[in-house]
Amino acid sequence: YEEVYLHAYENGSGARAGLGAYFEYYNTRRRHQGLGRRTPDKVYFKDQPLPHAA
Repeated sequence: YEEVYLHAYENGSGARAGLGAYFEYYNTRRRHQGLGRRTPDKVYFKDQPLPHAA
């Protein structure tokens, strides 16, 4: 709702770009009350091991 209904995209590529930017914001910067004011990325990647450098 926050993105789609507030913007009138002129074409598919505009919608794709707008939604891509919103998904990046939603998952990496927007804090969620149901996740204890953390972002989905913080919750998901919390216990993921970091890749080793070659």
